This record gives sequence, C-alpha cells and structure tokens, in this order.
Amino acid sequence: MNKPTIFFSHSSKDKDLILAIKSKLDSITGGVLEIFLSSDGQSIPFGRNWVHKIEEGLNQASLMFVFITPNSLDTNWIYFEAGFAYSKDIEVIPVGIGVDIALLKPPLSLLQGFNITSGDGLNNFITIINKKFDYRFEEKISDNDYMSIIDFQNKSFNNLDLSEIFDCVKYELLLEYGTTSGGKVTYNVEEFFKNIKTYLTKHNIKHSYEFFEKQQSILVYGIKIVYKIGKKQDEKGSIRQDELDKINFTISPFNFEKSFNLFVQLAQLIEEKDWVHIQFILRNGYYYLTRDEDLASVLSTYPEEFSFAEERIGSYSYRDKDMKFSIYGDYFYELGRRVAERYVLGLSFIPQNIIYRDVQNFIYSLVDKGIIYKILQ
Repeated sequence: MNKPTIFFSHSSKDKDLILAIKSKLDSITGGVLEIFLSSDGQSIPFGRNWVHKIEEGLNQASLMFVFITPNSLDTNWIYFEAGFAYSKDIEVIPVGIGVDIALLKPPLSLLQGFNITSGDGLNNFITIINKKFDYRFEEKISDNDYMSIIDFQNKSFNNLDLSEIFDCVKYELLLEYGTTSGGKVTYNVEEFFKNIKTYLTKHNIKHSYEFFEKQQSILVYGIKIVYKIGKKQDEKGSIRQDELDKINFTISPFNFEKSFNLFVQLAQLIEEKDWVHIQFILRNGYYYLTRDEDLASVLSTYPEEFSFAEERIGSYSYRDKDMKFSIYGDYFYELGRRVAERYVLGLSFIPQNIIYRDVQNFIYSLVDKGIIYKILQ
C-alpha cells in the first residue's frame, strides 16, 4: 500500500529550512507519510529528470504545503506548482515564514493557510495531517524546536546587517507642503508629537523626553524624534517652509527591525496622511547607482520585482507591495549651512501595508543587483 504523499512547494534557497521542518515531521509521524520535496536528493535522485519527477510527485500528492518566504517570492515557480496542484483537486495550504500570508494577493490569498512564528505555528502541520489522513499524532512541537528551525531560517534568508551599509534612516514631517497645483496641504505637527508621547506611555514603552527652548525630543529604542517649534507665520506669509513646525526622525540601522516596527506604528498616528517617505543614508565607502539610464537598464531586467512609475522618471515600484522608491540628490546641512549634495534612497510606503521583512528583502535585492555597492579601498 502506498504511503499518503504530501508535497512541499518551496524555493531551493530555503533547502535547509524546509529540510529541518521535514525532518521534524518525519520523526513525529514515524515515516508513515511520504513528504516530497525537490531539494533533498531523495525525492528526486541526483541525475534524474527533475521536472518529470516533480510532476510525478504532484500527481501522487493529496496535500500540498506552499512555503511563502522572501526567497520563494523571488520566483513564480511556487505559483506554477500550486496552480497545477489546485487543478488536480489537491488541497493547497500556504505557509508563511518571514512573510505574513495575510498580505498576499490572489490567487494564494484565496486559500486558507497559516504563519509560522512559534511552536504552535509548526503544530498546525500535525493538526492538518491528522485531519486529512485520520491520524492521531501528538502536537508536541515546542518553542525550542521552533527556535532551532529559526537558525536555518536566518541562514536561508541571507539576512543583511544594515548597520554595515547605512549610517541612518531619516523621516521628516513638515507643518506645510506645497502641491503641484499651487495649493497647500498642512499637518498638525504639534498634535502628532503629543500622540507619540501618549502612545509610548499607553504601551509602557520606555523612553526619554527632553524639552529645551523651542525643541522637544524623545529617544526610544533606536529612534530619536525631534519636534522643532517654528516661527509663527505673519499676515504676508513670508516664513520659509523650513522655518515652520516640523518633526525629524533619525532611526539607527542597529537592531533596525525593532526600531522600524515601532516607527511604522507611530507613523499611523499622523492624521490624514496615507504614505510616508523615509531616506536611507549610506555609510562612507558605499554608493548608489544614480544615473537614470543605468538604474532603468538594471531594474528593467527584473520585471517580476521592479516596475516603472509612469508618472515620474526615476521612480519605481517594488513587487506590487505599495512600495515606491527613487535615488536622488539631496542637500545636507552642518551648523545650519547647506554644505553639499549627497545621494539618498527614498522609500515611500503605506505603514499599514508593510512589514519589516518587505524592507529587508527590498534592500537585499538592491545590494544583490548592484544598485547599492561598495568600492574597496
């Protein structure tokens, strides 16, 4: 009698991670299941026609887990395998690791799945296997088991140390902005700063607060938030834009995940503002590819990841994730004087629609494709 077959659809870059999960399930189920994955050297013996063997595995399977990771999203292969399985009435279940499946788009978003963020997440495999094949295996995967698997996850996702590349990340909100139509849009900067203080206190997030003359500052995690109280506008409206109220965020690249997640929460406190725009400032020795022609030439060869923004030359979208970016010249100041121009990476996004992994994968992709590069001394 043939064993029930489960198909693991995944990226080959996640081989070690998926093998660790397979090994754990094999030990719990005692080998009564056939778990098929193309990267283990067993499901497809070396030297065999792997496309044919994958097709055989799909034809034999009655259950498929599709592993949604930053790596698997780099390829359309999982969509091919999932589509093939679905057409064969095979039950298809998305599994998010490092990617929140709630943020997926059709067709995978139409399928019921789960994220793995703890031992309980891994136990979902056992729950589904028991229900599908009428087994009674114990759901005994612990958080310690999860942490050991996370080690494979970290290796698999090619985690970047952003502190090696970036000096800081900046965000600025001004009291007033001009519009392309000649009008103005205003934000209540003072109220935003008060809301930040309230949020930190309400959620028991430890922070420092300081008030000095016309400047209030907060230091929390790796974020320094400075509220500068500007000049009051007279009847003639002669005050320069940079002399009005404004808030500046400076975010450290060290332990950036924690700081970025907090920033995303704080950015949602800005009333009537959907998009935010942050700037990545490079460390000495690192550079951006800056010419429009060069950027277009490189990015256009990866249409699955990058697309042109039709309304503006030099602006691009990343993976249809409500993320837009450009690389542009920006003047910086020392002691109140404009000193020189530097190039920055500007990234715009909707805070409610983004997770840290999206930004990490985006930066990794720019490094991988030479958009961010280092000149060796």
